[in-house]
Order: sequence, then C-alpha cells, then structure tokens
Amino acid sequence: MDPLGASQSPVAHTHIGGKQPPSESTLSHLLKSNHPPTLEEEALTHTVLNRIRSDIAAIDGEIARARAVVDGLLCKREAMEAKLNEHARIFSTLRRVPPEILSQIFLFCLSGRPVEPHDYFTAPRVLGLVCNRWRYVARTTPELYTCFHFLMTDASIKADAIAAKTWLSRSGELPLFLIFGTSDDIPSPLAHTILDDIFMHCHRWKEITLFLPHDLVAQFATIKGRTPSLEYLGFLSAQERIDVRIWPLPLDAFQDAPLLKSLYLDGGVFNVTLNLAWHALTELRLDDGLSTLVMPMLRDCLSLETLEISDIEDGYPTGHLIVELPNLHTLNLTIDTISYHIFAELKLPALRHLVLHLCPYPEEPGGWSYREEFLSLLSRSKCSIQSLQLVCEPGSEFSEVDLIACLEAVPSLTKLHIRDDATYALTRAALHRMTYREGKAAALLAPHLQTLKIDWRRGAFEDAAFAGMVASRCAIGPHVSPARTSLQVIEIDIFPPEDEDEDDFEANMMKEDGFEPRLLFETLRVLRNCKLDCLGMTVKVIEVGQYGEQTDWLRV
Repeated sequence: MDPLGASQSPVAHTHIGGKQPPSESTLSHLLKSNHPPTLEEEALTHTVLNRIRSDIAAIDGEIARARAVVDGLLCKREAMEAKLNEHARIFSTLRRVPPEILSQIFLFCLSGRPVEPHDYFTAPRVLGLVCNRWRYVARTTPELYTCFHFLMTDASIKADAIAAKTWLSRSGELPLFLIFGTSDDIPSPLAHTILDDIFMHCHRWKEITLFLPHDLVAQFATIKGRTPSLEYLGFLSAQERIDVRIWPLPLDAFQDAPLLKSLYLDGGVFNVTLNLAWHALTELRLDDGLSTLVMPMLRDCLSLETLEISDIEDGYPTGHLIVELPNLHTLNLTIDTISYHIFAELKLPALRHLVLHLCPYPEEPGGWSYREEFLSLLSRSKCSIQSLQLVCEPGSEFSEVDLIACLEAVPSLTKLHIRDDATYALTRAALHRMTYREGKAAALLAPHLQTLKIDWRRGAFEDAAFAGMVASRCAIGPHVSPARTSLQVIEIDIFPPEDEDEDDFEANMMKEDGFEPRLLFETLRVLRNCKLDCLGMTVKVIEVGQYGEQTDWLRV
C-alpha cells in the first residue's frame, strides 16, 4: 500500500474527478500565436483554467496529506531516537567510572581557595546538584570538606552553621584548613553560636586564619591544649588596630600547639600579648607593624628559617642589641626610607635568599639613602647570598651605583631577578661591570650567576650592552673560564604599561610605552644563538598582552 494513501500519483490525471476536459487542440493555435480568441475560445479557455486550478488544488491536498504523514513519522522517529539515546546511556563510560575515580575527579573541581559554604556555584555544593549518584559520591569524599572560609556575616551565617554541623563531619579525620571571619564585613551577632561546633574538630586543625574581633577570639580559650596538629596560624585584625584596653588578657589558646611552625600577624594585633612557642617558629610573616614591637618579637624566634616583613610603620631604632637569627635563610623585606633602621638591628649569618621590595615614602623623596645600612647588614652577617630579587615601585630611587654596590656585596650570587622600576638601574655602566673581559675577571660582578630574570622597561633597557654581556658569558669550549659558562637561564618579561586611565591604555601601547621587537634586536639575535649553541640553556623573551595572552619572541 502506498504510504501516501494513494495508489497512483495525482499528477497522472488531467482531472481528479474523472471527467475528460474539453479538447485543448482548438486552443493550440492561440498558444502559438498572438491572435485574439473568439467568444467560444474564451469560454473554452475559462473552462480549461478552472479545471487546471482544480487539479492543482487536488494535488495540494495530496501533498498536505503526505506532509502530515511524514510529520507524524518524524515525530515518531524523534521519540524513538530519544528513547534510544536514553537507553544507550546505560552503557555510558561515566556510569562505569568507579566512585573512587569519580571522587578524585571531583577534587579537581575545587577552586584552589577555601570554600565559602554559602556559595551554591562551587564544589562541593554544585556537584550534588547533578544527580543522586554524584551527590552520594560528593558527600562521601572527605577531601572535599577540609578547606572552608566561614565568613560569619549576616548573609552567610546560615550556610556557615550547616557547614559547621555537617560538612566538617564529612571530612572524617583529615586535617582541616579554615578561615574565620573577613576583614571587610562585621561578623553576625550569631557568629559565636557556630564556633562551638567548629571547636569540636580543633584537634584536626592544620592551618587556620582569624579575622575576628576580640569577643569572638576570646572564645578560642576553650581550645587551649587541643590543637596538636596545628602548623600554621594567621591572626589578622578585623578592625584597623585592636585596642589593648578592651583586650587586656594575653591570648594563650595556641600556647600548647606542638607543631606550630608558621605564623602570620598584621599590625592590628601586634598590641595583643600572644603566648606562643616563639622559639619553635620556622616561618614568620609580619605586616603593618611597629619596629618597636617587631624587634622584641624576633628576638624570641631563634629557629626562624623564613621571614617576611612589610610596611613597618616607624623607623626609630629600638636601642636594643642586635638580633641574630642563626637559621634564617630566606628574607622578604618591603621597606621604605622611614623604616630602614631594621637593617641596623639584624644579623643573619645563614641568609641565602633575599627579596628587597623598595617603596617610596611621600614625605622623604630622594635616592636610596639607606644603601650603607643594607651593606652593613650583609657585612655584619657574613652571609653568602645565592639569590637576590630587587623590586622597585615607581618613585623609589635605585640607581646604577646602588645596583653595583649590591652586586659587589654578594659575590656568591647565582640567581638575580630585577623587577619593575629596578630595571632602570641596569644601565650601560652596570652591564659593563657584568660583562666578562679577558684579564679583568676580578672586576666581574656576579661571576657565578646562573639565572638572570629582568622586567623590560622602554627607555631603561640597553639592548646592545645587554646583548654584549650575555654573549661574553655564554662561550663554549674546553678551556673557557667558568665565569663564561655559568649563565644557564635568561628570561626577559615584557608587561603592558600600567595606566590608571583605561581609555588611554591602547593609545599608550601604540605609542611611547609599547613594545616593538626592534627594541631588542641585538638581544634577540644573541639569545637565539645561545639557544642553538649552548645545549641545556633556557632563554625566554615573554610579552604579556593586555588580556594576559603571552608571546615568546624567541619562537616568533
């Protein structure tokens, strides 16, 4: 049977009704000429036209019926295909993934920052919205519930309470990484009600950071002696500075934390008396403090290995004896022209890695006036600096004389990173002192230098002098001086210019601040040769665009 419901095509009939139409032979001569029709021919023509229209209408009807049949079949096919796909998903590879593997995949969904329980669009909460199986796997994956940020604000307190009661329990006995409060918002009046639930897991705390007012921190007294796993403590003020008049008692909640090795404090809590095992600390970070409080604190930290200090507010010497930190190997110091007195109060014989972040001070412009104090620290310490990073903010004066003096004081240097406006100190004179010359090797700065990283600045980069320095220290051969073969890594980073007016950003990129390869013509040529001739040498010239895209000009 014909699927269209007709045994023959309607086109095969002249008239669907079965009647034979009037003969059209009498009209053939009119179709082949321009003669006007007679009255009889006009009547015959009207009859023929009407019957042809009737035939077309009949054919249209058949087409409509056929389309209805096809549309019905298409709908039926779509329904069957959907059913087919639904059943085919039974064999989906994802269904066969064991829960153990699926849980490991879920761990890659974590954002890398502490989870805020009220956030419905991040793991682990979002994983439970996919299906029952995913929800079960997510809830039984303890690693998803070990790192939380309890904001404790009015907007988050409900979700914080749920996380404190149930989510932390899902972490089993794994170590916990927790942040309490925020520096931006005032805690909810109900914040104290969830602390007891969180305290139930204090024996598993590995790292915690506190942004809490004194009344909430006072509750932590109940966990004294119950933090055997705590290794890191961040204690940051929720207000600008804590008034000791409302916090007269010492904080001793973490006094008996045997594994506590790392501490981060800001200036707002320096006034608070902290009872800690200071002598056991190996890592200390201090922000926005007073030197009169910092130095006595350091005197008790004889086991320190890493120290980071930034934004010391006063520059007056304490008048105490020099503080010697015999085990300190890494120092990261942000300092300006009012806080440099700290150089005169330290002795660091084991120092190997040094980061100096030089900031201008608006009331005391001028050169790097504390160069002598810095050099005296190195001389007093008799340390062997291996890596040095110099970072200069705009407005901080750091000249070629300062750079040369620094490099002369660290002859064992193997890694040098010159960032931001410190690049302006890398002048022809400085590069000349870093260039190997036969018979003058004793005057060579950083003779053991292996890694050199610099930030490119237009108007500050001496292309020919830099290329000559690199070429002089990348020689090959069996009888070449070690000073000419030590350099193994050279990296030049080109960042977009910083401009407060975004409308002028592209204009500045196209004009005086933008990078053009011709500005590094000699350097690029020498680095390409080094890449080919010196096996194992790493050379990069990376330009970072306005939107973070990167171009390696040695591969272009």
